[in-house]
Amino acid sequence: MNFSKSPFSKQKGLFFILNLSCMKNIILYGMRGSGKTTLWKLLASQLQFDFFDLDRSIEEYVWGKLSDFIDTNGWETFRSMEHKVLVEILNQNQNKVISLWWGTIVFENNSSLLLKKATKLIYIDAQLDTISKRIESDESAWNTRNSLTGKGLLEELETVYTTRKPIYESFYDLKVENNTSIQECMWEILKKILYGDVCVPIVDFEKHELAKQIEIINTSREIKWVELRIDFLKNEEIQDSLDLLKTLKKQIIITNRSSLEGWKFEWGSEKSIEKLLQCIDLWDGFDLELRAWDQIEDLKKVLKKHHKKLILSYHNFEKTPSYEECKSVLSEMKKYNPEVYKIAVMPQTPEDVNRIYELAEYFKNHFSWDFIFISMGTLGMETRVNIPQMWGLLSFWVLNTASAPWQMAYKELYQKIKE
Repeated sequence: MNFSKSPFSKQKGLFFILNLSCMKNIILYGMRGSGKTTLWKLLASQLQFDFFDLDRSIEEYVWGKLSDFIDTNGWETFRSMEHKVLVEILNQNQNKVISLWWGTIVFENNSSLLLKKATKLIYIDAQLDTISKRIESDESAWNTRNSLTGKGLLEELETVYTTRKPIYESFYDLKVENNTSIQECMWEILKKILYGDVCVPIVDFEKHELAKQIEIINTSREIKWVELRIDFLKNEEIQDSLDLLKTLKKQIIITNRSSLEGWKFEWGSEKSIEKLLQCIDLWDGFDLELRAWDQIEDLKKVLKKHHKKLILSYHNFEKTPSYEECKSVLSEMKKYNPEVYKIAVMPQTPEDVNRIYELAEYFKNHFSWDFIFISMGTLGMETRVNIPQMWGLLSFWVLNTASAPWQMAYKELYQKIKE
């Protein structure tokens, strides 16, 4: 697979394609001496995000140095204050880079909050001897920190490193090694966070199989969205499936492809809406094919009433229409004011794939909504990585069973991105 045409690049030290529609908060965590503070400043500058160092924010809150506050009030009071300040920071406007205290994520009240609120949890790892050298070279940094164990510098670092490393390893979205150049580490982070959100489809609703899929999804930090293909859901499976689907912890898109689109669902719009309403509390958005419904306005009323998003889709499994035809499709979609525009087409030539990139550039310049553009098949596989880097909302990957031609397993594709 060739990702060489990716639009990702450095220009004058700045990223010119930032997925702001997906990006909310970037959280850095790791050991003392791992480079969080330096990276936090560099990332915030490059992304033009607000930035918070949790240490400094707590000091501003208590009007004093942390070391003095801990000496006077103790570690338990500090941890309570730390959680309170963290909540306040996360509840402020989005698009922030936040550097955590090295113990923040160890505590369950903080980690559960971060798993819900953070868009990207980034673990900054470094070897113990690298950390030791960095801290030893900055004696003041050590002398102004309260000891956790009462031991000397190297002994305490080794104890804490051994204890916390397994915890650090269990939370991250992305892990970056910072043992050499801080600049290269920063660019590595930026490259990895711009791949967009991962969405996997569920098409098998047999009870045992569904339970296994949900367990994988809920324990995966890579997967942010789930597409429920309810046209595959048999009526007799609905109740059992609903009980299981209520345990999903991700954002959910409902898709109900009709026979007009070559899929399963045979009923008209009225019956489809009835089916949607049976699981209305589950989902966040509905993926509707532009050409397949005769009552879009009726559906929009349902979505508005229940505060759900409309994802309006155009699929072409045979070819990639011309650039002007694609623009015409977008204009047709615009009449219905969807929250998300989705186009998925089949390429026959490399020029067809390039057309999707051109369409993404056009959309960015003329629309202010989220979009999902996909060039399907093996020829267009690169777009599942590259389009999200051009502000695309998300990319559809496979958990077990594909819902479209040539979808790739999310683990395999995610590994490609991390390389």
